Amino acid sequence: MADISIPIDAKGNKAKYIDNEDGTYSQAVLMPTGTVQNAFAIAPSDDDDLPNPATAIYVGVEGDVKVDLVGTGTGIVFKAMPVGFYPMHATKIYATDTTATDIVGVY
Repeated sequence: MADISIPIDAKGNKAKYIDNEDGTYSQAVLMPTGTVQNAFAIAPSDDDDLPNPATAIYVGVEGDVKVDLVGTGTGIVFKAMPVGFYPMHATKIYATDTTATDIVGVY
């Protein structure tokens, strides 16, 4: 079998299901469609906001990500995020409680 991508909304965003090679698939990874205009490496910080609010983040190495999101409060922890793109309007990525690495912001 192979990994599969399934459209999940009218904007063309897709969920990716990873083949476990035992007849099952693991958790979905959201993949934004469209063109990225700008990207920047994110150095998680408990003190500093991102230089620009990101419209999506890319997680390069799986782990937890603690973020501030536009309009929803502070310090939200997304647990065990696998490698992939995540559409979210993030304003800060915290060093504390973030175990994922190689994080990139795009907008």
